[in-house]
Amino acid sequence: MKSRKREIQKTTAWMHVKLSVMALIFGLSGCWYTYSLDKDTHTITDTSPTTDTRSESDTDTECGAIDCVDDCDPNPCVHGTCTDGLSSYSCLCTGDWTGTNCDDYSAIYEAEDCTAEQDAGVSSVNTGYMGTGYVDYGGGGAFVEWNNVTVPVAGAYKLEFRYASSVYDRPCTLSINGVDVGQIAFRGVPDSTWSDWRVDSITLPLSDGTLTIRLTSIETGPLLDRMTITTDL
Repeated sequence: MKSRKREIQKTTAWMHVKLSVMALIFGLSGCWYTYSLDKDTHTITDTSPTTDTRSESDTDTECGAIDCVDDCDPNPCVHGTCTDGLSSYSCLCTGDWTGTNCDDYSAIYEAEDCTAEQDAGVSSVNTGYMGTGYVDYGGGGAFVEWNNVTVPVAGAYKLEFRYASSVYDRPCTLSINGVDVGQIAFRGVPDSTWSDWRVDSITLPLSDGTLTIRLTSIETGPLLDRMTITTDL
């Protein structure tokens, strides 16, 4: 009986030594594990919580606990700053860049903020416009121009024009840096009013840098609310 008791005591002592070594190893690795020893059966049971509720550091330094990967290395944010998360990341975009990875460009130019115009004037009589108003075109040859359009990277861009044209088509010529590149139809819709705003668009290759964009009416122009320039997805 004494021999059996001594054997149990030796086994128990060995188990405690093993647990101490395991605790030291896992403690150094940053992992969070706990165990219990059944004195009767001499078995070890993992009593670690099923979910580690501790918050993960920004740089994922708790390797082994939950996430060992720095999701910001390499930086996935093309035009922005990356913040690492738990098996995820988020981007803070710069300038007019948008999107999950800050690789979509979107810039708005209000018509009432144009840098030049001829036979056209700012108004706010009709409802539904964006910004502080819109530009009401006159007859043929009237134009609205922005000379401060900034394109960050050369490529294909979509130019969208928000307008109202009532029931008649009021096409305009689009020019970039003094070169005609196409027409915008500004179509009318039967039974529509000057408060029914629509969008007409054109996709063009644009060079990087500062551009001058002008819309010139062919016969008579629409009510022009704004121009939006986005990367062509």
